[in-house]
Amino acid sequence: MSLEDFELTGNETPEEIEAMLDQLETDELETDEPAEPEAQTTTTDASKVDNPEESASSEDEPEESGEDEQPGGVQAKDGKNIIPYDVLEQQREANKQLQQELEQLKSRENDWQAKERLLEVRNKQLEKLGVDPEDLPENFKVTDEQLDALADDYPDIGKIIRGLVAKVNSFEQPGKVEQSSQSQEPSNPVADAIAGNSELSAWQKESGELWSKALEVDDQLQTDPQWQNKPLAERFAEVVKVVKEQNAQATKQQEADAKQKAKQEEDKLSDALPNSPSEVGQTTTHQRSTREILETGTEADIQSAFSGMSPAQIEALLSELDT
Repeated sequence: MSLEDFELTGNETPEEIEAMLDQLETDELETDEPAEPEAQTTTTDASKVDNPEESASSEDEPEESGEDEQPGGVQAKDGKNIIPYDVLEQQREANKQLQQELEQLKSRENDWQAKERLLEVRNKQLEKLGVDPEDLPENFKVTDEQLDALADDYPDIGKIIRGLVAKVNSFEQPGKVEQSSQSQEPSNPVADAIAGNSELSAWQKESGELWSKALEVDDQLQTDPQWQNKPLAERFAEVVKVVKEQNAQATKQQEADAKQKAKQEEDKLSDALPNSPSEVGQTTTHQRSTREILETGTEADIQSAFSGMSPAQIEALLSELDT
């Protein structure tokens, strides 16, 4: 079998590559020819001396055949790639090494399983005898109750043991503290300052109009040279103060507008009344003012009077009636 007889894709397993190499070596051993006798070599050399032209041409032929010789390896199935022999040999050696390691691991696993079964049998035997198997020394932990009992029985020794336990715990503690510090998220100064201001934190959770105003005021303070170098907590406190003042002014303005509108409505109702009783016709009806409706009207009349007013107007009208 020659190299061209192998059709490889490059995805062969180590076992397939090893089988191909074994087959190739077997074919090479079977096709080896015995060396020609020395007499034939001598005759050939003599003929070359008699015919120097043939000798020269025969010497040139190996060079030409050497130029056309394909690189040593196995041609892949696609006919374009060639897998060198050294790569195949390395793959075979790696496969052998992995196979040996796998056999060693299997042997160790069998030993471990046998030892584990032996330990289980011995533990059961100890349990039957009433003996509890002891844990590993590094897993032994001294409890506070044991330390207290030892201190009661042996005060001096109890103090020494307690001190040793405290030192051991102090050596174990730094690792835990380091792990906890690494697990903590990095602090955010802005978020911490917002959390420290209860009102601003509540506005942020609501995400309403007050929070929008707070963001606008904070943007203004950041551009103000007077507040650029101030601490975040102080700046956020000023933001809350300004927003509350703006909100109070807006509320007062709304109340004033509501009172003015209520007064205008009342004036319109009063202007609609006739100047004298003689001007009142039989077909016309008396238009009562809002005050009269509230004082003498029915529940339906009161609801009808308030239906066209906003809550601020109603509040302003009621406060005006109380005066």
